[in-house]
Amino acid sequence: MCSGLWRRSGRKLLIPRLQPARTGLSWRPGKMAAHFSLACRTLWHMGETRFSLVGTSMFWGAGVTLRFLLVLWVPAALGLTDNATPTYLNAMVAIGIVAGAGAAARLVTLKTVARCMPAGVLIGVGVAFFAVQHSLLPAYVLLMVIGMLGGFFVVPLNALLQDRGKHTVGAGNAIAVQNLGENIAMLLMLGLYSLAVKVGVPVIGIGVGFGVLFAVAISGLWMWKRGQDKKPASALCHNGPGVTLPVNTGNAVVMVPGRYSVYVQLPVPPARHQTVSDYSCQY
Repeated sequence: MCSGLWRRSGRKLLIPRLQPARTGLSWRPGKMAAHFSLACRTLWHMGETRFSLVGTSMFWGAGVTLRFLLVLWVPAALGLTDNATPTYLNAMVAIGIVAGAGAAARLVTLKTVARCMPAGVLIGVGVAFFAVQHSLLPAYVLLMVIGMLGGFFVVPLNALLQDRGKHTVGAGNAIAVQNLGENIAMLLMLGLYSLAVKVGVPVIGIGVGFGVLFAVAISGLWMWKRGQDKKPASALCHNGPGVTLPVNTGNAVVMVPGRYSVYVQLPVPPARHQTVSDYSCQY
């Protein structure tokens, strides 16, 4: 066994070395914190990545809250006190997420990412309907549907963030910023859920209210996204450096000294060697 592991480790020496994506980064805590803070500001200032961060954070915060809700909902609505039923119900959500993710991969692209937003609204509607059920079969079906809607909703948002993050702060930093936002959303939603339980709100009422609030919040995010899409895209800053764009594309990566590169999407494909230098500082 040891000999086999040694041979496998020796094969790793044959893997070609790759250049680091980013060089000159410090491991000092202060500089690392400043670097991460800059990544947070960059992603939260850009419209597309802010849209993705809010959507994914709300989704995973809602998912964790739903798990806790099921623990109290099963005995209150179904009259069952075993530990297996909440686990099976959570499994139905997971199965649905896999199916929804597969559908999103076929039906949604980065250019049509807004197609996922109706699914986000329907997640809240589905949770509200689920909360008033009193038999096991409809609960299973509804949770699988909620999971499918969730997979269809969150996968395009993740893809959008990773694509834009790769061109700006790096994919690793984008995931780190996303994880921070998601964990904050989880804590906030669980805090609100715990407060509702503590003041004595019935668990079915919590479920209905939770679903309605989630649907309203995603609807607001969707309307904000539609408003942003109607605005003309802009580059980075006044009096910034000119940027030479490739032929037949509406995208470019703008490099600014001392800052991250910012992904720019122009409203129409520019002509050959068109220079972008005088756009406003909206990103």
